[in-house]
Amino acid sequence: MKYWKRMVVYSAIFPLLLTSCSGGSDMMNRLFRFAGVLPSGTSFLSPGSAPAPEGSDLFSISTNYSEAIDDPETKADALAGALFIAPPEPNNFGAVSLNYPIQVPAGRAGVQPSLALSYSSTGGDGWTGIGWSIGLGAITRTPEYGALFYDSRDTFTWNGKRLIKVSGSTSNENGVYRPEITEEDFALLKLTNIENGGTWEVLDSDGTKTIFGDSSSNRIYDPNQISRTYSWYLSKTEDRNGNYMQVTYDTSNYSEKRNLYVQEIKYTGNSRSGFPAKQYVKFITKSRGDSYVSMAPGFTMVMDKLLDKIEVGWTGGKLWTYTMVYDTSFDSGRPILKTVESDRHTTKPDFKYSNSSRILTWQNIANQASSEPEVLPASTEYFEGDFNGDAISDIVFFNPQTGNWKAAEGRKEGGYNFKTYANRYKNYDGPSKIRFFKGNVSGDFNGDGRSDIAFYLPETRDFIVAEHDGQVFQFRNYGRLMSGIPDIFRMEWFPGDYDGNGLSDSLLFDEPTGLWTLMLNKGSSFEFLKVGKKFQNVFRGDYSPNANLDSVSTNDTSIDGKDRAKLKFLSGDYNADGLTDISLYDQRTGKWFVGENLRNPDKSDPIYFKTNWVLYKVFTAPEQALFSNDQFSGDFNGDGTSDFLLFDRSSGEWTLGETVNRTINFKIWSKAPQFKTITRWLQGDFNGDGATDVGFFSESDGKFWIGEATSNGFRYKIYSDMSYGPNQERVMKTPLPLDEVKPTKGFGVFSTSSDSKTVLLDYQYDGNSNPGKGEIAYPGCFTANDCSASPELLLFDRRTGVFDFKKGSTFTEAVLTGFNPETGGIVAINNGKADRYTANTRDEVLFFGDFGTTSKFFVVTQDSGVAFKRTDLASIGDSQVVSFDINSSGYAIDYFDSTSSKSALVLNDLTTNSAQRFLLTGPSGTKYLTTAGDVLDSYLQNLFQVGSETNRNRRNLFSIFSGDFSGVGKAQLLLVDRTGTTHKWYLGTIGTSAITFKLLTPTGTVSVPVSTTVYDKTSQAGIQYALYPEVSGNSIVYEDPTEPASIVFSKIRITATTVTRTVYNPGLVGFNNQFDHRGNPIIVSDGENKVYDLSQSKIISATSPVFALSMDRPDLMTKVYPFQWIQGDYNGDGLTDIGIIHLKEPTWYFA
Repeated sequence: MKYWKRMVVYSAIFPLLLTSCSGGSDMMNRLFRFAGVLPSGTSFLSPGSAPAPEGSDLFSISTNYSEAIDDPETKADALAGALFIAPPEPNNFGAVSLNYPIQVPAGRAGVQPSLALSYSSTGGDGWTGIGWSIGLGAITRTPEYGALFYDSRDTFTWNGKRLIKVSGSTSNENGVYRPEITEEDFALLKLTNIENGGTWEVLDSDGTKTIFGDSSSNRIYDPNQISRTYSWYLSKTEDRNGNYMQVTYDTSNYSEKRNLYVQEIKYTGNSRSGFPAKQYVKFITKSRGDSYVSMAPGFTMVMDKLLDKIEVGWTGGKLWTYTMVYDTSFDSGRPILKTVESDRHTTKPDFKYSNSSRILTWQNIANQASSEPEVLPASTEYFEGDFNGDAISDIVFFNPQTGNWKAAEGRKEGGYNFKTYANRYKNYDGPSKIRFFKGNVSGDFNGDGRSDIAFYLPETRDFIVAEHDGQVFQFRNYGRLMSGIPDIFRMEWFPGDYDGNGLSDSLLFDEPTGLWTLMLNKGSSFEFLKVGKKFQNVFRGDYSPNANLDSVSTNDTSIDGKDRAKLKFLSGDYNADGLTDISLYDQRTGKWFVGENLRNPDKSDPIYFKTNWVLYKVFTAPEQALFSNDQFSGDFNGDGTSDFLLFDRSSGEWTLGETVNRTINFKIWSKAPQFKTITRWLQGDFNGDGATDVGFFSESDGKFWIGEATSNGFRYKIYSDMSYGPNQERVMKTPLPLDEVKPTKGFGVFSTSSDSKTVLLDYQYDGNSNPGKGEIAYPGCFTANDCSASPELLLFDRRTGVFDFKKGSTFTEAVLTGFNPETGGIVAINNGKADRYTANTRDEVLFFGDFGTTSKFFVVTQDSGVAFKRTDLASIGDSQVVSFDINSSGYAIDYFDSTSSKSALVLNDLTTNSAQRFLLTGPSGTKYLTTAGDVLDSYLQNLFQVGSETNRNRRNLFSIFSGDFSGVGKAQLLLVDRTGTTHKWYLGTIGTSAITFKLLTPTGTVSVPVSTTVYDKTSQAGIQYALYPEVSGNSIVYEDPTEPASIVFSKIRITATTVTRTVYNPGLVGFNNQFDHRGNPIIVSDGENKVYDLSQSKIISATSPVFALSMDRPDLMTKVYPFQWIQGDYNGDGLTDIGIIHLKEPTWYFA
């Protein structure tokens, strides 16, 4: 973005002369070179100014005019009494500076203040208005990394110069310091008594001593702990002869505002002779109505005063005054200095400001990587950061098709240098092979100041960091995922520096367990610390929180949780302490929780912060309705706390939710320009005033509208009319992110040709998971026994509510209507994996539904040609099974009474009628079965019950497998009782009227490796498994989910009387619960899908009868918007820029 200001051209003659009354030591000259007339570009904290964002929206010019010039009587000495101001000067970056000197009488031996009103066009707001400052200098605590710690981990700056400690204790801040960049005759700074707030003494070689912060009255300190000092203000300066100058500050409102204003400077005193200081400079302030805040110290500093008058005098009385005259900026709505009236001079300046002009200037960059191959636009991974360390945002992309890691390095003059950083990890193109940190966040993982990229290899369980060495990427192993940590990539990620070591960490929330885990970056490895537990199963449709806001159990087995879209995580500083907090809004209840992050005062504790969850508010129904609109989080009103901003597209109204004192209040804040069709939101600081702006591209008029944040709403401006920009029809007509088609790569494994072949299918689908968007994909052979030559894909289109069908290269829409698999009460059995149920010659998808007094298992199956229908597989009436529940009852679906179709076998555990213990229902009919053999009916009655009240709370202590285990020709039932230390295996063979159970004798210890916490509810066994054909019967094969360090497979061989376990260790491989038709695990090795052949105990390639196939979606690609919109500072001017890029696009567009 370019930031233009219109200059007022004027004609005047300026004598290039500024008289000075100051003299004395070199130390004093250098001290007041900071304190008075500031060099262009210098920025530091001024007493009376809270730290404000850099940048200004004004251009200042000064002309001199004296009414006396028009008086004929004064023509003889027209310049008498006039004050001359040097003309404004631009620096190398285009910033304009100006100084208006404040004249004071000379002091003793040059010990006197050297004051000036200093203007910079890049300056922020302060107690002298936008762009102006008048300060005496300060020493300020500065965070080395992230937020302040108020201990030895922080650094210090003196008038903008970083200080380096040269001696003193390493355990606290006391010691001697020097400026990082020194002059020939530099000063030493000594900090003492930090445990009580600290005092700084600046020592010069000529003996001059300057004190900063010798008491709490000239310090900015934490109001809750006076010893925690943020900034030390100038207190006193004294030369070697005892001549001194002393400064006092207005502390009257400090307890409420946490800010200080210079009140008086007294000088000409001498400490040796006891001569009092008689000369003074007084600063008189007045209130301002548009106060602003700073959170830099970790607490709120409020700036609510303006400098009104400067009075210069001595003990005998006032000599002269300077009175500030302010106006209100027509651009920012904040105070601007209009003129300075003084009885010292016969002239007064007239400061003229022009309206700033901001435009998005488009620059078209030739993409030198456009020849790279790309299967899917979404397959290329993009990353932003400063990878080469030049303080300008760069772009890196990883193309898994080629293994290239290429960079577009930003240049200050605009444009990019294209470089190749590495070539590695070719064909690592899916979550089973490579997983990047959520959001593709980059960070400084090794502390060298350059951005790096971290990712995880499921195959080896290794964390890898691509560290930039200044030229290329070096791939470093940061260790393996430690034991006991769940899948971190299913978690919510909150990146940040949580331990203050300057390296990128992340706070992780695992919704299924409710665990909050801190992933600490130790420089060459990641360390995981469990820091809390809360909100377990909060995304589930049956979430029922206890006192800790956990829902311990759930029957919602969907991957993301049925209510995921009803909960919003947002980050911000909601309690004004300077630290980032985490908030959770629950649309179902209207409750807004905030996790206030607090620094842990115990530095020896490995957990460096604590999170205190507070219920900030329960919203009313009308307030809840607001959250259905577009949502933004940031400090929009400038009060130092993060707010909600909600936009109603139908009315164009912006509603601001202001966070105040642990609650939130709503008000209509602004209104967008009428009749503008929004296609893409933009958020950032576009005008350089430090506030969060929100803008959009409007399809209706082809312009970029930016809402510049002010204290009372957005000020809308057109930043670009798209001249020389990208094509509006092809590039700019972009859907909003919620509506985008997101081409996603899926992977499915299914058996075909009567269980004699296996297809490994890479396919594509719309992965937009927002309600009413995207697709649900079901790979299989739905219209043929063998589709290995022409794979098939059944798709539920969530936008239209119909099923589509893809066979080979043919795509057919609306093959099934009138059925939504996401309807409440409908459950996809076995995660929707296709199998053969009502027919053994083609695949179907099995569902369950509760339809009043009857529950049904039904399938989506081929009707004829490419038409599909719903067909019932089995029915269970309320009168047939007592309180059947799909989530807690025991059942199995298999070839129990026929080899041509499957049926459902249900345990009727709550009935008292032993003759109805099992119900067998399916296409062949319905009948009851009793129990016989080693399992008594009394054992099965209330098998899952805990206590005397009716329940099934012990259901997850039992595993139910089915299959022809001992070679009887039909499926058998295998019930494993895991309630004791030794698991009991009961093999049930189905007869005409009974199931005969045999207690199997284990060879050694044979246990099912699941527990109440590691239990897969989508499987009746609590674990995913496959059947492995033996000479007679079938064995069970599964992977041990409780073994976190490596992949371990088990084969459970079952005979009529025994059960035996064989263990297989395939080494460092990836596995995702997929098996071929022979029961061999499908694993990832060396980045490729392969087969672990149990018969050979070795990894083999996926060759016939295993077929690795892929299915393209040209129909989907026509709906895809391929361009990536990025925001950052791409030219180093400190303002937010916009980029529109795509790997295959020959031109990239930047504004």
